[in-house]
Amino acid sequence: MDKQIVNMLSDIQQNIKELDSNIKELDSNMKEFDGKLKEFGNDLKEVKETVNRIETSQTEDVIALLK
Repeated sequence: MDKQIVNMLSDIQQNIKELDSNIKELDSNMKEFDGKLKEFGNDLKEVKETVNRIETSQTEDVIALLK
């Protein structure tokens, strides 16, 4: 009986270590994802700014043609 309890405790300890490792890996992945998300946000902002510049330029061209 004592041997079974020791084995169970050993298994639990191993599972806790594995869980801790998985949590650390998840945390690392989340930080990496957060960085990529911020980079994507910056890229999206640049695209929006470029589109706005193009739209402004096209509007100015149309106004110039109408004059």
